[in-house]
Parts: sequence; C-alpha cells; structure tokens
Amino acid sequence: QGATIAGDEKGNIVVARILKGGAADRSGLIHVNDILVEVNDVAAQGKKPEELIQLLAGLSGPLTFKLIPGEAVVEPRTEELYLRSRYKYHPKSDPLIPCQEAGLDFNPGDVLRVVSKDDASWWQAIKVGSSNYSSAQHSSVERAGLIPSIKLQTRRERLKKQSERKTTPSPSIKGSNLSLLSNDRKTACKYFILVLIWCLENGVGNTHSPTYRPIVLVGPQGVGRNELKDRLIDSNPAHYGVPVPHTSRSKQIGEMDGKDYHFVTREYMESGIRDNLFLEYGEYKGNLYGTSLSAVHTVIQNHQVCVLTPYPQALSVLRCKEMKPYIVFIQPPTLDQLDTMGIPGDQDELSNLVNRGERMEAAYGRLFDARIVNDNVDAAFAQLKEISFFLENDLQWLPSEWMD
Repeated sequence: QGATIAGDEKGNIVVARILKGGAADRSGLIHVNDILVEVNDVAAQGKKPEELIQLLAGLSGPLTFKLIPGEAVVEPRTEELYLRSRYKYHPKSDPLIPCQEAGLDFNPGDVLRVVSKDDASWWQAIKVGSSNYSSAQHSSVERAGLIPSIKLQTRRERLKKQSERKTTPSPSIKGSNLSLLSNDRKTACKYFILVLIWCLENGVGNTHSPTYRPIVLVGPQGVGRNELKDRLIDSNPAHYGVPVPHTSRSKQIGEMDGKDYHFVTREYMESGIRDNLFLEYGEYKGNLYGTSLSAVHTVIQNHQVCVLTPYPQALSVLRCKEMKPYIVFIQPPTLDQLDTMGIPGDQDELSNLVNRGERMEAAYGRLFDARIVNDNVDAAFAQLKEISFFLENDLQWLPSEWMD
C-alpha cells in the first residue's frame, strides 16, 4: 500500500516510511510515526511487523486502518534530482533493505528521479527512463521504491573490498553512522551520473542547421563494428560521415589530400600527439596514422552524424560536453550462440572473442549508452538505425556537467 512498518521500543507497530506516489501517500491520511492499532478490526498490538505483513498479504478487498497519530515529522524539501545508474540492483537479493517488496529494481543506464533522501541509507526513487535508447519524453509515473543511498553503497563496496583483502572486520553496515564516508563527486559518479533532459538543436520547430551527436561503436576486434559502421554510412553517405585520418607517409598516386588522408609531416603528428590533439594514433611500417579531434569536429560542423569505431581507451577523450557522443557497445553473442551461427574460427578464437567482450564490458561498461548483441548483422544494423533515429528525433538524458 506504499508504506513500511516497524516495531518501536514500547511494542507498538509504527509507520516507518511513506513511499512517494503510493496509496498511503496519495490518501494524505497516514503519516510517519503513526501507531497502527487495528487492521480490518484485527488488533496490531503485540504483533511483530513480520506477522502483520503476513496478515496484510492474506487480506483482499478494502483495508481499514485504525491509527493513533504519532509525532509529526517535518520532511526536508528534496531538490529535484535525476540520476543515471552505473550498476545493477535487485532488492530481492539485498539482505540489508528494510523491506524487499518496497525496493526498486534498476539496471545500468536506467534514469531514476530521487523523490526523498530523508533516510541516510535508503533513498526513494522513481524510474523515469530505462536503459539503452529509451526516450526522456516517455517518463512513467508510479510509486517510488527504495534504493541504496550513495553513502550506503560506498560503505558496502568498501566493506566488500576489505573482506576480500582479509583485513580486520569493519563495523556493521546496518548502523546509521556513516560519518566515515566522503560524499564527494568522484565517489558519487562511481554509482550514478547526475543527468538532465536535453533537447537536440534539430528538435521540432527548429529552423537552424542541426548538430548531431557522434555515434561511437566500440567492441572487441572481430565483433563486426566496422561492418555496421560501413552499412550505416552507405545507407546515407550525405548524412553520415567519418573523420579524415592524418598520416605522416607520402601521398600515393590517386590519393587526395583532405579526402583520403591529411598528409602531414612526422614532426607535425608527433607535436599533435604530445599536445593530446589526437583521439587515437599508431605506427605502421615506419609511418604514423591517427584520427585528430579537429577532424571529428569537422564532420560535426558539416552537420553530419560522425560515426567512429575507436579503441575503448579513446572514450576518456571523446566523452566530453564538446562532443556529447552516444556510445554503443557491439557485444559478441555467447559461445553457444556463436556455435549455432556457424561463425568461422576455432573454439579458442571464438572463446577469446567472448572473453574480450566481457573484459571490455567490465572495464568500460559504465560509459556505454546502449548495447547491441551482434548475433545477426541485419538485426544489429536495424537496431543501430533505430538508435540513430532516436538521437535525431527525441529528448535524451545527458550528464548535467555537459549542460553547463
């Protein structure tokens, strides 16, 4: 019904928490600290909270509560806060949550609106945007659920690491004394990203030339991201573009400077590399090759969708408010799926592909905006086109620091 109960030191059953948006909250008749006397004429006095919960679970039809008003609680105003999750949470598997049924399931990429931070350990939130490319426009309105606060999750992680190192046991996590924890931005960003709704410049009614977010395809080598990139560009070469790379080698017959490559001196490239002007670079047969940030900006300024397939190490440079990239992880199928698909390669090669994908997910998964499992290239390309359409036509969630 949108509330949790607890026992007090006098043996009373009291309302411990009102969940925002639930029936109790909407009624305006039940408040925190109210003493529960009867439920449908059944006395609550002397019962344990667990017994009363079982009683409620067995009742059907209208519920009648007899309450004694408790000491009024003045709730501090919670500023509107939208967070994008960087981890998976299932309340049914969390032994610390006060009430598993009141918990909120969420996955990496889900956007949560925090509606109450009254409890230092357990916040209340509503899921307003799901992972992958769900629109910020299609927010749902429903009862709030409990989620671990940033402080609690930090403490939990710290205790887990201490346990793994077999150090001296730390104080119980169940206590409310969390003063040892820092709530700095770096710690918070490990679990959530503060986000805001962003409307693209090419939104409805806009007459200016649009600016598109780059689409960045990452994944282990051999997963098919370059084929997906080529398909996307071939579907509309005037709309999708790739940055022209730089090289220190000499121009060959038939090549055009600024179209095939930017032909520059080795000294020029080495200077740019030192000044962090290249997204990524490498050397082949004594010549340097690389993709510059300015080349990426050129595609964006030409009002094209820039499509990139960099190594994941480049994401730290790309992921900034100037670029506002949309990062899609091209994920390998499972080993069983690869066997069924008849993908060429021996078992070790296929297993290595899957393992590299898992390692990449573990290392960089918090940066991914969407995931496409490439178990069928036609289906994967259809998903990529759907993402592109979404990016050009809908509201999106972006990190708040990109909106400064």
